[in-house]
Amino acid sequence: QSGAVLLNVEVFAGVPAGNSIYIALADYGTGRWEFAGPFDGNTQLNLDDARHRSPSGSCYVAVLTSGGDSADIDLLEFSVDSLGWQVVTVYDLLRSGFYNSLAVINGHPAMAFQAEDALDEGDLVYVRSSTSTGAAAADWNNYVLVDSVGATGYDPSIAEIAGTPAISFQDGNTDFLRYVRSTTASGDNAADWSQFVTVDDSGNVGSNSSLAVIDGTPAISYYESISGTEGHLKYARSTSPTGADAADWSQVVTVDSAGRVGWHSSLVTVDGNPAISYYDLINDVLKYARSTTATGGQPADWTQIVIADSDQYTGNYSSMAVVDGQPAISYYKRDSDDLRFIRSTTLTGEQAADWTQKVTVHAMGSIGEYTSLAVISGNPAISYYDADNKSLRYIRATSPSGEDAAAWLGLPVTVDDSGEVGESTHLVEIGGRPAISYYDKTNGDLKYAILFQ
Repeated sequence: QSGAVLLNVEVFAGVPAGNSIYIALADYGTGRWEFAGPFDGNTQLNLDDARHRSPSGSCYVAVLTSGGDSADIDLLEFSVDSLGWQVVTVYDLLRSGFYNSLAVINGHPAMAFQAEDALDEGDLVYVRSSTSTGAAAADWNNYVLVDSVGATGYDPSIAEIAGTPAISFQDGNTDFLRYVRSTTASGDNAADWSQFVTVDDSGNVGSNSSLAVIDGTPAISYYESISGTEGHLKYARSTSPTGADAADWSQVVTVDSAGRVGWHSSLVTVDGNPAISYYDLINDVLKYARSTTATGGQPADWTQIVIADSDQYTGNYSSMAVVDGQPAISYYKRDSDDLRFIRSTTLTGEQAADWTQKVTVHAMGSIGEYTSLAVISGNPAISYYDADNKSLRYIRATSPSGEDAAAWLGLPVTVDDSGEVGESTHLVEIGGRPAISYYDKTNGDLKYAILFQ
């Protein structure tokens, strides 16, 4: 197993009475077999990673009998101490996973994603790891087909709502914004996913959706496409804790309609009120909107709209989090192909003058698309795509605020460079560790990585 240190091997053997076995380990330090025994049953031997791992990463164990003895060898079980990034393929059927979202559901990592079907259409699929880390491919075997009617499952966003998983997504058949919630805490069975509602059917709505809990109820920011030169940022909030009925979604408002605005929206609670970072396509700038109320349920609530970064060609792939108590955003600067991070100097970020803590995090080459910002072990961290090397990258600040360029001077880490990988990243903290879902373009697969150190 790549990135793991060998600890021991246990041999499960059925040995008849009066018989015995010997166990040999290939020792690459001496170039010889290392023998132990005799044993009359199940046996565990400690391993030395430096001596017992071959140059290609394998460990070889032989079980022998002598003198006419016999034994049935049922299983060899290796124990390892995982180190570094554990990278697994979660779903590898057809071309799937470009549209994906990652969250912690009932203590385990879980994903919502679009999977291509036999008709070249998209299905909405949910999968939850059977373990608390999801570090092995075998952890991701329980796929649930949530919606398979026509072409669906675009731009999913997953969150835990009132104790159960829920997903916002765009239905490609109608171009409507939809929402579905499981009736159980795990969502591990197709029958759990019965609470489907259409949130907004006012036009071509629902792309770039971001689902979050706002003032105790589910809410979604999303994009409404009007024309090639006009688009709006919208926001919908349920009046119930679950959002299980269509009637719950009565608070639907247009937040910003100034041209073509609202791509790559990211919804979080900032100082008690909903706030959204997003991209202004016409002016090529990063924008930020915060409601003046805890719900954001009325158009009049959204008067605090500012340009967070007025440099041209900035704001693509915005991702927002509350960092050291204040709103912060990671995003892409298109003309220079740089990854940027900006943090408000106030708790609310309601004034353009608040957004002065601007840092270029990574500027070497074509860097910074598909950013995802999260707080990992107390400090801000970002996953993103390296277009030059077609790889997934990760970087974490050395300070809780990340407000100074010096905090990002540590070399960014290459998480996965096995082909063309790293688009559509989603970073979350799982058990104090960074974990990332992302797309493998070479193979058309959904992948997942988590760091052990």
